[in-house]
Amino acid sequence: MIHLAVDTSHSRGQICLFENDRLLTSHFWEKQGSHSELLNLIFLEALEEQDLEVKAINHIFCVTGPGSFTGLRVGINFCKSLAYALSLPISPINSLDLLAGQCDESGRPILAAIDAQRNSMFISRFPNQDLLSPDVSNEIVPLDQLEHVLEEECFCCGQAWERYWNHIPQALRGKILKKTQWEKPDLTGFIPKILTEDSLSKQHWQQIQPLYIRLSAAEEKRLADSLS
Repeated sequence: MIHLAVDTSHSRGQICLFENDRLLTSHFWEKQGSHSELLNLIFLEALEEQDLEVKAINHIFCVTGPGSFTGLRVGINFCKSLAYALSLPISPINSLDLLAGQCDESGRPILAAIDAQRNSMFISRFPNQDLLSPDVSNEIVPLDQLEHVLEEECFCCGQAWERYWNHIPQALRGKILKKTQWEKPDLTGFIPKILTEDSLSKQHWQQIQPLYIRLSAAEEKRLADSLS
């Protein structure tokens, strides 16, 4: 069973190929804005490196958000097009779950955060470090309301913590336990865990949609103009 995994939710994109739960190859790239210029090229390079044809792929993992509006569209459209052409199932991956999966510590809740712009974060919190049981899930939390999710010390994953560090009240900073290796998502350890735990959700390509949570700035402006 050959699995393809794609993440374009952040500025750092990633493509991985797995044979069952064994990593074959992983490719990262940095791209601000659209990943469309690099995604197809790196996908073909990954296949060639492993001497695989496109039709060898049996299943697709796709990170569906929250994250960059443009980046998510590129990755999801790529995965849906491939799934349609090859009649393959897609398993959506939440980008906050993926970030939380980077945590290699135990004993405290995990707080995964992505910059939601406008002094706010997309946040999920996992009180028992069980990625299937968040008590805060995919919520937009303004910086002035962080105390409601940071009631105790938490292992904090995601670049948003560094991005807004100077805007976070000093009283809350002592509750934020973070490491550099938790800042960016990485599919290489997350996918085998999903496969091993048999917590796989397979969907038809038509069911896969981006998890935006909020409207983009342009969409909010159009909505405001329509109501005025």
